[in-house]
Amino acid sequence: MRTKTILFLIIFYSLILPQESREFRKSEMLKYNILEKSNKINYPGDPNFDVKFYKLHVTILYDVKKIAGETRIDAQSLVNGLTSINLELINNFTIDSIRMNNAKVNFTHSSDKINIVLDSTYNLNEKFSLTIYYIGAPGYTGFGSFNFYDSYKNKTTVWSLSQPYGARDWWPSKNDLGDKADSSEVWITGSNYFNSVSNGVLTEIINNPDGSKTYKWKNRYPISDYLISIAMCNYVEIKDYFHYSPTDSMLVIHYVYPGEDTDANKTALKKTLDALTVFSDLFGPYPWLDQKYGHARCGFGGGMEHQTIASMGGFSEMLIVHELAHQWFGDLITCKDWQNIWLNEGFATYAEGLYLEKMYGWNRYSSYIADEMYWAKPATGTVYCQDISTKDEIFDSRRSYSKGGIVLHMLRGVLGDSVFFKGLKSYATDPRFMYGNTVTEDFQSVMENESGKDLDYFFREWIYGEKYPVYKCNWNYSDIGNGLYKVKLAINQNLNSNPAFFTMPVKVAIKTSVTDTVVTVFNNLQKQYFEIDVKGNPLSLTVDPDNWIMKDLSLTTGIEPELELNDFMLYQNYPNPFNPTTKLKFTLPAVETSYMTSLRVYNILGKEIITLINKELSAGTYEVDFTGQNLSSGIYFYTLRAGSLIESRSMILLK
Repeated sequence: MRTKTILFLIIFYSLILPQESREFRKSEMLKYNILEKSNKINYPGDPNFDVKFYKLHVTILYDVKKIAGETRIDAQSLVNGLTSINLELINNFTIDSIRMNNAKVNFTHSSDKINIVLDSTYNLNEKFSLTIYYIGAPGYTGFGSFNFYDSYKNKTTVWSLSQPYGARDWWPSKNDLGDKADSSEVWITGSNYFNSVSNGVLTEIINNPDGSKTYKWKNRYPISDYLISIAMCNYVEIKDYFHYSPTDSMLVIHYVYPGEDTDANKTALKKTLDALTVFSDLFGPYPWLDQKYGHARCGFGGGMEHQTIASMGGFSEMLIVHELAHQWFGDLITCKDWQNIWLNEGFATYAEGLYLEKMYGWNRYSSYIADEMYWAKPATGTVYCQDISTKDEIFDSRRSYSKGGIVLHMLRGVLGDSVFFKGLKSYATDPRFMYGNTVTEDFQSVMENESGKDLDYFFREWIYGEKYPVYKCNWNYSDIGNGLYKVKLAINQNLNSNPAFFTMPVKVAIKTSVTDTVVTVFNNLQKQYFEIDVKGNPLSLTVDPDNWIMKDLSLTTGIEPELELNDFMLYQNYPNPFNPTTKLKFTLPAVETSYMTSLRVYNILGKEIITLINKELSAGTYEVDFTGQNLSSGIYFYTLRAGSLIESRSMILLK
């Protein structure tokens, strides 16, 4: 989903709207949030059974704004001795009965939960089926869940948007992203005014004796409950075809309001075919080629990536692109929990940039990335969503979307195009993950396997850390003879909280009187000094010239780097490795006359081993002996704190 429903994505509009429109969208978002009901999170759902199949038959009682529902659930026990299960359905609904094997079973319905007493005891892997009959007015939480619109653009419309916890607002289900049903069916009965749309393939339209119509939709693939949808209006259909091979094609169908099947809309919707081509090449084949892809016009801002049929508030190019990308990242591969929502939204956001690059060139991509960085910088908290109690936390546009997308851009910079794109396709086509669920560590593992690199530092600081590096760099050079010059570069980072500083490979471009040179230095200290030999007199130096790192940067020329760098310095211990004694050396700057100073040693688990210094020290250089006589071989860390200054290094005890 492109953070929306009137939330209409600050990120998305950053490309196409002026600042005044951004502020309007923010105000609309705040106004809309007032409508959201408080949701107590009961998540994930009942772990004792596995959903195999959902069949929804909803009759839309439009005049009274109610639903009469019949939901069948086929499931399998995951434990021995299963006698009852829990499902989610809001208390607005009255449950007429629940039946198993043509007989009613007992149940209770309170606190938006249904506790169902099964007709017998089921043991591990045994299958069972039940059908719930209910009627009532649907709820309106999250992004709206379920809506009746009497006069949206003079159209009578019905639409659902269940993300994140809204499925229970209109049908009973198991609230667990990690438990996809193997397949699903949605039957929709309503006035013959409606052209009713859902996931998968339309198998039949029945003209009922009372003048209503029933549309039967069948989805043959695994699906999460929040991706099951309906959309209803007197739609006009715009049909097209995606030719994914010389002899094969897939229906691409757009359900638009009467009067909106204009040449402009048809031209805009043609971009769907371009995006299908781009993403099929980048991520692997579109996941539902034997079903369809399309859009259903709805009465909310933005879009929602319902499987095979995105619900759309409009047909702008980037909205089309974003929701299509979700068919791979969100629908084919779904985050296992809402804490990992960046695997859905960050990927779809970055896919917009990739589409722009493929269609319009590198400059459009670079401009898009710069804009996303601008919106990501004020993000608060970790990309890994700590608080999943509200939609605003889960779908924070700056964090889950913009920063999540920028993480992928930076990973591309770390790995290079060849490895990055190979890894991205490997992830999207990995049979362990296709039609299933993942967490961040799954994606990390794929990228590490493809690159042969340990990327723990990268994901630890960018997914589980906060903010971004603030670099203060200075450089100078000296003539070392024979036309060679030694460039001296100091990279200093402002102290952060989590992590204390960022570890990143940093590209440095040096232009000389003879040539242009680009080198990569690995910056893994808060204060670090690099020397680079070049041919010709250095004329200019640029840090991160292609903007691969989200950062703030100041660069000073003509200052001797060593002087500033040595103000505060924790040196590498020597010898290293050591057995059993080593020396730890540090320098305190002359900015203050004295500092409250501590020097502590920790094991690899972060447990303090010893405090070597904990007292007031004046500016100067100090050296301390440390012995590991009673310690086992391994990696240890030592941390120096002097007032607000802090620096850490690692050392190896090898016996």
